[in-house]
Amino acid sequence: PSPPQQRPRATHTPPVRVTNLVPSSTMPPVAYKIVYTLSQMEGRRTVSTRKFEVSAETGGPLSHIRVGRRVMLNGSSQQVGTLIDVQLIAKPEGVELQTVVEQSDLAPQTAGHAASEIRESRLQTATLMPEGQSITLGGIDDLASTRHYQIAAVLTRQP
Repeated sequence: PSPPQQRPRATHTPPVRVTNLVPSSTMPPVAYKIVYTLSQMEGRRTVSTRKFEVSAETGGPLSHIRVGRRVMLNGSSQQVGTLIDVQLIAKPEGVELQTVVEQSDLAPQTAGHAASEIRESRLQTATLMPEGQSITLGGIDDLASTRHYQIAAVLTRQP
């Protein structure tokens, strides 16, 4: 008869410790300036360009840019224009820029009737941003024409 087989011994491998990654909740906040460029395009031609600037900190609260006007619509006050919400998240590989851009306007009036609805386009992105470089975040249509908006951002560390 053959000798009894020995069972392999269980070995204990200690967990690998990663020491170069710091959770974002323990990273100190860093202040940045974010410059957004909204370029209104018709085909490949730039028709107009508007810049919006905001400061934000990594791990800080949501920052807002509001440009437009408030209008009464169906008995309530509504904001129309350009709305940008920004939040910065520190990640081990860099800074993530979370952005929501909304463009809105009143629908055209029809004969004898006031405007009764708001048209809105929205872009929501989360992008790992290199510092000091313009990055195109995306585009949204101008609902009142055949034009569209191209949205770019530049992130710069503040002293």
